[in-house]
Amino acid sequence: MEKALQLDIVTPRGTVFSGLVAAVTLPGGLAPFQVLYNHAPILSTLEPGVLKVLLPDLTPRYYAIGTGFVEVLHNHVTVLVETITAGEAIDPEAAADRVRRARAQLDAAQTREELQRARRELHEAEIALRAARLARSVGVGE
Repeated sequence: MEKALQLDIVTPRGTVFSGLVAAVTLPGGLAPFQVLYNHAPILSTLEPGVLKVLLPDLTPRYYAIGTGFVEVLHNHVTVLVETITAGEAIDPEAAADRVRRARAQLDAAQTREELQRARRELHEAEIALRAARLARSVGVGE
């Protein structure tokens, strides 16, 4: 693929992905954005969300990510994140249960700390569920 990006996804535990991609869509600190070949240099924060990688054969891959940073420079994209889970590795039923439990925790929250914790857990659970569902939708109207 002549118009490819080099993508490296790194966590504190090591490199999760390293290879050529056609595009990557990231949950930026201000808004989601997509990086294509010859993108302008950028350094951005990343919020928890779904990261989409478009492989050279245009097959999408989805990941649930935590907070982090991304650098784009000379067709090389480096993603540094605290946590990442491949969408296909997430059980959609377990993720849906996690969302239900988080909603119950939110309803039961009594203190500001409990409320913040429950909101964060619900947000992370919804991200995991979305990544799992997107990963399973590949080839079904994608």
